Amino acid sequence: GWVHTTAAIIILVFHISFTRMYNYTLEGYSEDVVALKEAVKDIPSGSLVLPLNYNEKWVYLHLSGYAGTEKPLALLENYESALSWFPVICHTGYYQGSILIEQRSENRNIPCDQYLHVDTSGWFALQTRNYTFTPIPFILVINAKNGDKSVIPECVSRVLDKNYFAEKSNAFCSLYRLKNQDEQ
Repeated sequence: GWVHTTAAIIILVFHISFTRMYNYTLEGYSEDVVALKEAVKDIPSGSLVLPLNYNEKWVYLHLSGYAGTEKPLALLENYESALSWFPVICHTGYYQGSILIEQRSENRNIPCDQYLHVDTSGWFALQTRNYTFTPIPFILVINAKNGDKSVIPECVSRVLDKNYFAEKSNAFCSLYRLKNQDEQ
């Protein structure tokens, strides 16, 4: 009777509501993944890439992982590597461990304390255990959904403008490459 009909209607309403919510949340997702993969397609295999994600959609939080689907890239946004049960473990014997693992903090979009150092002349770098620095040659900036550039911290914009050049750019993201010393 009526109990079965009421339960079926409630389930149907919930199903339709959640389907509409997920459809809205994922709107444009596949096009954005294609744009991201197009931006990074010419990066050499094995390159070090720092993704800076300024997109406010929660589902885009780890979208930069798609950059490594076509070729092996060292993406500095793998919070799972700090988890003991995850199959890809971050070994901190060479680089400062806190630089690689602290990315799980709420300040994931502000790399000024983690990747910018007084000793690096204004480029993004990983600090090694013996206090030398490895430059990060590629910076992948994922734009805010509305294209608002003001969400990018001033310290990031300043370094990108001075020491990197925009190699590829589209409405969704921009790929920056470290300039050679003679270009700076």
